[in-house]
Amino acid sequence: MMTRIHLLFALLLALCGTVVAVLLTAEPPGGHGVPHTEFHAMLQGSPTLASSRIVFLGWLFGVLQILVFITCISLGISRFRPPRGETAEPSLARGWLYALFGAGSLSFLAVFTQVVWTDRLAMLHGTVTYLGPFPAATSWMLFGLWAAPLLFSVAYVFGFSRWIVTDAGLARFEAIVVGKQQASETP
Repeated sequence: MMTRIHLLFALLLALCGTVVAVLLTAEPPGGHGVPHTEFHAMLQGSPTLASSRIVFLGWLFGVLQILVFITCISLGISRFRPPRGETAEPSLARGWLYALFGAGSLSFLAVFTQVVWTDRLAMLHGTVTYLGPFPAATSWMLFGLWAAPLLFSVAYVFGFSRWIVTDAGLARFEAIVVGKQQASETP
C-alpha cells in the first residue's frame, strides 16, 4: 500500500531525477542575457529561444515542487484516526475537506501550467499579450498563483479543530502534560 510518506519519497526522487536531467541538458548557444542597447549597466533577455526540453523540464520541476508541497500539508489529515472509544465522523462530513484540498491542488497546478504556457507562447510568437496591466504570464503569476493555496488555508481554518487536532485529542494532550509536570515536581 502506498502511503503519503511513500508518495513523498517518490516525488522527491522524481525531483532529483529532474534536476539531473536539467544538469545533463545542453545549454543553447547565446542563451544568457545580453547587454541592453539603451541602458549599458543592465542585461536583457537573450534572443535565443529556450528549447522545448528546457521548458518542459522547468515545468516538470515546478509541478513536482507543488506536489511535494501538497503532500506535505496533507500528511496530518491523511493519518487521522479517531481515538479509542470514539466514533469517526461520517465520510461525508470529511469529504468537503478533501474536496477543498483537491480543488486547491488542481487550481495550483492549472495556474502554474498556465503561467508556463503563456510565457512559452510569448517566447514563440515574439509578441507579448497583456492580461490586465501586466503581460499575461506575469498576471497569471501575480493574481492566480498566490490565490490558489488559499483553498488549503480555508480547509485548515474550518477543519483544524475537527480533523487535525480534535477537542478530545487536545484534552488528552493537556492531561499528559499535566501528568508529566506533576511527575517532574515530585521528588
